[in-house]
Amino acid sequence: MAQEPSKSVVLNLTVLSDKDTPAAAAEVFLFDNSANYDKSVAQTKAISPTDSYITDGNGNVTVSIEKDKSYYAFIIWKDTQRNIILTNESSNINNLPKNLKISTTIRLKPNDGTILFYSLANKSSKVPISISISGVSVPIKQSITVLSNAITIPSGVGSPGVANFSGRYGTYKYQAQNEDGCVWTDFISISRGELKLVELPSCSVGKVSFLASNLKNDDFPLNLSIDGVSFGQISNTSTSNIFNLMPGTYTYFATNTNVQKPCVWTSTFVIEADKTTDVLLPICR
Repeated sequence: MAQEPSKSVVLNLTVLSDKDTPAAAAEVFLFDNSANYDKSVAQTKAISPTDSYITDGNGNVTVSIEKDKSYYAFIIWKDTQRNIILTNESSNINNLPKNLKISTTIRLKPNDGTILFYSLANKSSKVPISISISGVSVPIKQSITVLSNAITIPSGVGSPGVANFSGRYGTYKYQAQNEDGCVWTDFISISRGELKLVELPSCSVGKVSFLASNLKNDDFPLNLSIDGVSFGQISNTSTSNIFNLMPGTYTYFATNTNVQKPCVWTSTFVIEADKTTDVLLPICR
């Protein structure tokens, strides 16, 4: 069995926060290949790290490393008082002398802000929830998906039922929706390194059923819009005329495509959770 190469350089590393206070219990990853230095995945995957270490209460850690080798250090630390994540941008440790103890200090700074979305255990969690984020003060757009498995408290980035967005500090508008017709939208602001949780509350939808038994075949199809949003068409088959909506009061417009006998139907209706509201379309005269 081949022996490991001798490690003859002792590195005394001190990690400080952006406030110059010791970063206790910081995770230190050392990479011996620059291609593997990727702070976006180092914490979760730790791609080919040479070693990983934890700093002591004074932010210090002692590492024995190989001589004549370059290293890339990635450090991640959570400031629990401010609930922010700090990392280092880049720390190359190279041109190390042989058989020598060396000391170096690395100062961390806040990482990008992170927004964590998670869903509660409810009916809406049975289908995927799509989330779009558009920048208000920062022009960023991103589309992500919350997985169908709901949780009560997120245990971390990438957990089932959790979606995360990382971006520069600023104010963002998000919109989340699922196939059942549930829609959540709001503005949210994040600071550098801040971690914010957005809980998508439970959503019980209702249904509207458009009854078209009074109409003739030449009245179909009908173009349907609800509160100005297109919902497709109403057919002469009743099972195709049922739509999911969140509770509330709505106004619908239905227009036929018969140029010989054009008709328009419009009225308001009320949706209640877990109930079906019937809307009877009158005879087109």
